[in-house]
Amino acid sequence: MHRFSSQLASASEHLVSYLDRSDKQVVSTTYKDVHQLVDQVAGCGFFDAVGQESTEPAGAADTELASDDADRPTEPEPAPEGNGTSANECLSC
Repeated sequence: MHRFSSQLASASEHLVSYLDRSDKQVVSTTYKDVHQLVDQVAGCGFFDAVGQESTEPAGAADTELASDDADRPTEPEPAPEGNGTSANECLSC
């Protein structure tokens, strides 16, 4: 149980340092720089489409499955488009 307590304390220190945007060194950078990077990625718009509701009417998918082509494998759904920004472009926002 002592090991869990020390791991919990260590994780808490990391979170507090990150949230405080500390100049303390961590993994060849600082918590402040990590926080800025996370803010930059979050603000670039790449993840905006994730979690948006579908505009497909309710029951449309059920009708499609009931057709004679039900034996045919379905195509995978396309990835959310977002605002057209790629992950690499996000890092250079």
